[in-house]
Amino acid sequence: KKSTIYYSINCDLETDLKGIYQKENKNTAVTAIKILKKQKWNISKKNIINGLKNVQKNTPLLGRWTILCNSPLIICDTGHNEDGIKYILNEISQTKFKKLHFILGMVKDKSIDKILKLLPKKALYYFCQAEIPRSIKPHILQLIGSKYHLMGDTYSSVHSALKTAKMNAEEKDLIFVGGSTYVVGEII
Repeated sequence: KKSTIYYSINCDLETDLKGIYQKENKNTAVTAIKILKKQKWNISKKNIINGLKNVQKNTPLLGRWTILCNSPLIICDTGHNEDGIKYILNEISQTKFKKLHFILGMVKDKSIDKILKLLPKKALYYFCQAEIPRSIKPHILQLIGSKYHLMGDTYSSVHSALKTAKMNAEEKDLIFVGGSTYVVGEII
């Protein structure tokens, strides 16, 4: 007999993770749970519901479309590859704001050009670097960004970039922090 719980799990369950792209992540998690249940793992629907509602509490998973402040709106996300950036840009496009302040730091071994060419031209950029050896220097990131018409200044640290963005931003603006898990990790 087929398990009723196994076939009744759906991906419309609520999660504490924000971002439209989390639907895809939920689909992956629910698919994995279905496979585990098929292998006789004892996972109840209540376990699944509670797990999805408490991901941030139960795991160290932070920095996925995390709202740090509401006025101005400050959001960070650890997306650091082309697909991750595309999801972030989709989220940004569905967010209401007056002006976009984009705090950006990356590591050297990523597809920097491919990512930078995707970023919005109308944002004000704060090029910075995380405190790790793999970080690309802000002035180099700014130089590469200028090829894609990304304009802004360089900052020696994530914190100085964020501090300046907060001073420059108005109440209805959006400050986004990302480009690297390490950049986001320094402000969470």
